[in-house]
Amino acid sequence: MSNSSQTSNSPLLPRSNADGPRGWRDVLENKMTWAWYTSIMSSGGIALILYDLPYGFHSLWIIGMRIIYIASLVGFALLLATHLVRFMVNPRLISASITHPSEGLFVSTFAAALGILIVDGATYAEKMHTAHGIALRVSFWIFLVVSVIFGVGTPLAQFSKAPQGERVRPFQLSKLVTVLPLTLVGYAAATVAAHISTNDHHIAMPILYMGIAFQGMGILVSLLSLSNFVDRLYQYSLPSISQRPSMYVAVGPPAFSALSFALLAEQCLRHFPAEKTAPGGATDIVGGVALYYILLTFSLMFWGLSLWFFLISTFSNLAALGVMDIGVQQLQMFALIFPNVGFALATIELSRLFGHPKVLAIISEVFSLTVVGAWGIVALATVYGVLSGRIFRNV
Repeated sequence: MSNSSQTSNSPLLPRSNADGPRGWRDVLENKMTWAWYTSIMSSGGIALILYDLPYGFHSLWIIGMRIIYIASLVGFALLLATHLVRFMVNPRLISASITHPSEGLFVSTFAAALGILIVDGATYAEKMHTAHGIALRVSFWIFLVVSVIFGVGTPLAQFSKAPQGERVRPFQLSKLVTVLPLTLVGYAAATVAAHISTNDHHIAMPILYMGIAFQGMGILVSLLSLSNFVDRLYQYSLPSISQRPSMYVAVGPPAFSALSFALLAEQCLRHFPAEKTAPGGATDIVGGVALYYILLTFSLMFWGLSLWFFLISTFSNLAALGVMDIGVQQLQMFALIFPNVGFALATIELSRLFGHPKVLAIISEVFSLTVVGAWGIVALATVYGVLSGRIFRNV
C-alpha cells in the first residue's frame, strides 16, 4: 500500500489473512510499533512524581525506584530487542514505519523514553548516594545527540511524504510528539547539572547553555503546531468525541518547558551564586542571578499556557463524558498520561521554589495522585490487553 493511499489506522504492510488469526510475524510487523515507548515514558514519569510528591513518604520513592523505574528499564530493553528483531526480520519496515502517517509520529518516543530513564537514573542515584558524575554527563551528551536526530529527523521524514491531496485533513496533535525529545533536554540538563560540584561550574556551563538552547528549540517548534491546533478549533470546533482525549497532548510541551526552565533557573543560581562578599560587578554572579529570574519567568509563562490547555482539554472531555466510549486498552492512552505527568511535575517544582504554599502544595499533591491513578488504570488495562491478546487484535 502506498503512502498516498494509506490511512492513519492501516497496518504497515498488507495482510492476506486480514480476516483470520494473526500470526507472530503479523503482530511483530504491524502491532509492535514505536508507540510502545509511550508506556516507558509515562511509567518513568510516574516514578519521578512519586519521588517529588510534596507530602510523600519514604516508601513511595522505594516503590518508584525498585518497582516502576526498574520495570521501565527492563521494559525499555525488551522493546529495544523486539524492535531490533522486527527490523531484522523485515528491513523495509524501517522506512515504512518512519513515514507511516500514524506510527511515524511516534518514532521520537524512543528518544523521549531514553531521556526520561536518564533523568530517573540521576534522580534516584542521588537519593541512594551512588551518582556517578562522569557517567551522567556522558549520558546527557548522548541524549542531546539522540534527541536532535529524532527531533529533527522524524518531522523531516513526515515532511518528505508524498502529498495526500488537497482535502482538509483533521489536525493530529500527535504531531507534537515528533519534537517531544527536544522539550526534555532542559530537564535532563538541569538534573545532570545538579550532580556537578559548584567548584566545577566550567563543566556545568556547557550543559546548562545547551539545555536552555535546545529546550527553546523544542518549545518554539511546538508552539507552531499548537497555534495551528487552536486555529483549527476556532474553524472546525472540537475534535470528535472519540478523539477528544488526545487534546491533552497539547499540555505536554509547555508543561515540560515550565519544569525544565524552573530547574535550569535553580541550577544557574547554584553554580553562579550571589555571594554578599563578592563584588557586585562580577560577571558570573550577575549572569547567574539574571538567568535565574529570566528562566523563572519563562517557567511561569509556560506553566500558565499548559494550565490553559489542560483546562480546555478537561472541560471539553467532561462535556462529552456521558457519550464517550474510549477503550483504555489502546496503547496510545499512555501518550495522554505523559503530558499530565509533565504538568504535575512542573506544578510540584514551582510549589517547591515558592516555599510550598499550602494551597498550591495540596493542589499539586491531589493532581499528582490523580495522574498516578490514571496511569495505574491504563497500565493494568494494557497488561490485560497483552495477556488476552486483545491489544494485538485491534488495528
